[in-house]
Amino acid sequence: MDVRTSLCVPLAVRQRDALSLAAAVRGRTRPALSPTPTPVHLVRVTVSENQSDTLAVSLQCSRGFVNHTIVITSPMDRETQRVCSQSRLTRCHVTEALHLNGDPFNKGRALQEVSGRDARNCHQGPQSQ
Repeated sequence: MDVRTSLCVPLAVRQRDALSLAAAVRGRTRPALSPTPTPVHLVRVTVSENQSDTLAVSLQCSRGFVNHTIVITSPMDRETQRVCSQSRLTRCHVTEALHLNGDPFNKGRALQEVSGRDARNCHQGPQSQ
């Protein structure tokens, strides 16, 4: 596993797999495989402003763990909006809330705005959508 791949795997999974492999090498057990995706509908909400390169890597790494991603960004950040448009599992929420009233960066206000509008998507499973 190279460094880029290992960054995409959660730390707890990497640690468990390393312990399992170590036990197998000592002949105690067979190595356990990483967990397979479960039928759970997970929606991730993240904020990305002027971080489109990091966002692109994050979206790629998380695609096996979440069903849908909502990315919050500002109207001026066209590059983040472009990255979002490249994935059908990603929706870009463009808002002024990040810098309303002259705030340098108000992540909480933007998250509150999205959770109010998208509460149904964020808090209910796929069976109720």
